[in-house]
Amino acid sequence: MTRPDQQPQTFHQPLPPPGWIALSVQGNRWTASPFAPVVRLNGQVVPASYGENVLPVHPGRIRVDARCQLVAEYGHAAIDVDVAPGQTVPVSYAPPMHRFAPGRIGPGPQPREGMLAAVLLLSLQLFLALTSLALAVGSLVLSYHLMTR
Repeated sequence: MTRPDQQPQTFHQPLPPPGWIALSVQGNRWTASPFAPVVRLNGQVVPASYGENVLPVHPGRIRVDARCQLVAEYGHAAIDVDVAPGQTVPVSYAPPMHRFAPGRIGPGPQPREGMLAAVLLLSLQLFLALTSLALAVGSLVLSYHLMTR
């Protein structure tokens, strides 16, 4: 029993110093998605944006999960990292170039998936636009020549 002038003793273990995950999200709103990727640490959504994000975490094994979202989620990638007390662990997420390719995540800069398909698709669109323009100009020139005869 404690006397009124004594406080009860409590025994708390001191918390270990935190660790950090330095998450680099490659790309930007123009080359990846207009919305920043959704990042989860051990299933909990954390705020993140394109570029460098320093996220405080408890020491131990941490699951880093990232994905992009427009109408549906795409570009999912995940990695487990071990964070020691006071340590900063670098992780890099590369969203895909289009929604049908997977994302990439790892300890350093990652290549972006789907580059070839994106370049081919953009080339096809440019070709079709230039062909349409050439046909329109050709048809105007032909109709002008037929009218001036």
